[in-house]
Amino acid sequence: MKTKITALITGLMLFAAMIPSAAMAAESSGKYVEMLPTKVYQGKEHVPKISGTISDSDPILFDGYRGKIYQVPFTESGLIDVKIGNVRGTGSLNVAYGKKENLSDKWEEQLKIENGLRHNLQLSSAKAGEQLYIAICSKAPSFQVSFDLEARLYPAADRTIRLNTTEYLGITPIAKSQTYRFTAKETGYIKVNYYTGEEDATFALLDNNKKQISKNIARSYDGGLPLYFGVKKGTTYYLRLKNVQDQSGTGPYRLYLRNTKIKEKSGATKKKSVSIKRNKKIKGYVLSGKKGHDWYKVKVKKSGKVKFYLKNYMSGQCYIDLYNKKGKKVKSLRQKTIDADGYIESKTKYGRLSKGTYYIKIYTKDKRESGAYTLKWK
Repeated sequence: MKTKITALITGLMLFAAMIPSAAMAAESSGKYVEMLPTKVYQGKEHVPKISGTISDSDPILFDGYRGKIYQVPFTESGLIDVKIGNVRGTGSLNVAYGKKENLSDKWEEQLKIENGLRHNLQLSSAKAGEQLYIAICSKAPSFQVSFDLEARLYPAADRTIRLNTTEYLGITPIAKSQTYRFTAKETGYIKVNYYTGEEDATFALLDNNKKQISKNIARSYDGGLPLYFGVKKGTTYYLRLKNVQDQSGTGPYRLYLRNTKIKEKSGATKKKSVSIKRNKKIKGYVLSGKKGHDWYKVKVKKSGKVKFYLKNYMSGQCYIDLYNKKGKKVKSLRQKTIDADGYIESKTKYGRLSKGTYYIKIYTKDKRESGAYTLKWK
């Protein structure tokens, strides 16, 4: 936000003793106090607090405001945010920040700071070498205020990520895409949950040579639909994130990849179909980059109503066809689908079948579609 905003609190705040200067991690370099951010990848990293104080004896920064300006360098490309809390003292307090040294001109954003509360200042993403400036100041005739600061840097560089762990991501505004490397621990599928602030994003799965093996999958920031990809144990993949924008005001993006093991018993052809019993749920998977055809066999012991229920855990969707013993496709069954925002969650084929043996084909129409499924009939 480019418009200058002034956030001011007034009133009395109980004064507490300052933390000794030996505990401070910031260093003064003339006009600014430099504060190095802590790199954060999984959100579990220890972030040291930096103690500070301002008073009416501090020099005028701009427009009659006295205080200090903290300089936070982008030691690498990504997102920086700063937490300010444990505010105590007398007088009033203003906080303003931006990427320009002339803080009295234009601002990225300002935030009101209240006595005793802790606030997260969602700041800006930028490339390595840029600086962020935070002015903590007051215009009151008499004031002395102490506070604690924490600075976090969420790196934007491509990196290896862990499975079953929340990964925090920074974004470089000038980058066209970013990739995240992982190795499947189990054969089955990967479920990808994500948070991309207020931005839509496009995902794709790449093989270990960074060749794309899935479709480009667009997701809206408010959709919340997970992504699924079929994976093989011990194989390295890359998840690519494209069309991301500036993270200013949104906080770090997040990824969570869960690897689920699938023990599949299916046939590669109709002749090798594997029998499945009525009311028994079976699981299968389709690998990315390989067109899937799984065959099963069922025996209908007496004529009557049947249902075949297919649950979809795919990056696209999988299909179900039924064939009789002579190899002719059964077209008499009706089909019902359940979808969410255009994503097919499940399919049910139902109707009447005569007594006999039937063959079920589960397949994808595009080798770039992958994931897993469950199948049950009754």
